[in-house]
Amino acid sequence: MSELYCEEFDNGLGLKILDHSRRVAADRWLVRVEGRLAFSGGGDAAGEMRARFPEAEGEAWDRLLAGPLMRWIGERNFIDERDVDNVRGRLVDDFLSAARGYMADESFPARLVSRRLSEIGEQLAIERQLGEDPGEDDDGPADFSYLFR
Repeated sequence: MSELYCEEFDNGLGLKILDHSRRVAADRWLVRVEGRLAFSGGGDAAGEMRARFPEAEGEAWDRLLAGPLMRWIGERNFIDERDVDNVRGRLVDDFLSAARGYMADESFPARLVSRRLSEIGEQLAIERQLGEDPGEDDDGPADFSYLFR
C-alpha cells in the first residue's frame, strides 16, 4: 500500500489516496485506489464539529472518529501490466475532478458530520433494540428430527 496523493483542506479535512493495486495473474493486475477523508492532524476541526452538534452522544462521536469520515474505492480488474499506471492515474484524476471541489467547500464538513451522526445514531438505536449481543439467548439450531421419524 502506497500513498498516491495527500491534501489538507482549509475546512479542517484531509484527503489521502492510497494504492492497493496487486498482480492477480501473469501480466494482469487489479488496480485499486482508496480515498480516505478524515479530520486533519490537529483535531481542531473535530472539536469545532463536536461543539456544533452537542446533541450527539459520546458513543456516536467515538464511532465517527474511529475511522475515516468518508471512503471511496475505485478499482478496475484484469488490467494489462503495461496499462496499470495509466489506469491508476485515471482513477485518481477522475475522483479528484469530481469530488475535490465539494470536499474543499467550507460547508461540506458540517453536512457530512450531520449525515454520518444520523446514520450512526440509527445504527446505535437498532443495536440497543436488539440488545448488546443478539446471540446470547440463542440455544443453537432448532431440533426438527421428530419430523423425519
